[in-house]
Amino acid sequence: MLEGHKATVIAAAWSKDGKVILTGDADGVVITWDAATFKEKARLSLGARVAALAIKPEGTHHHFTEPVGNC
Repeated sequence: MLEGHKATVIAAAWSKDGKVILTGDADGVVITWDAATFKEKARLSLGARVAALAIKPEGTHHHFTEPVGNC
């Protein structure tokens, strides 16, 4: 189980090779996880609710989006 978020997880994404999981929450925290061990690898605070996550197929970049307006 992935434990690390204090707020509700809104979005998740998996890398094409299955090695990385990204999760984003209502407080704007994005966590990168090792999919094999379920251990946290990195954490980023965006300061606003995460609306969506994506990982490029090459695995070189992660993309985050925040809602626009009063979503």
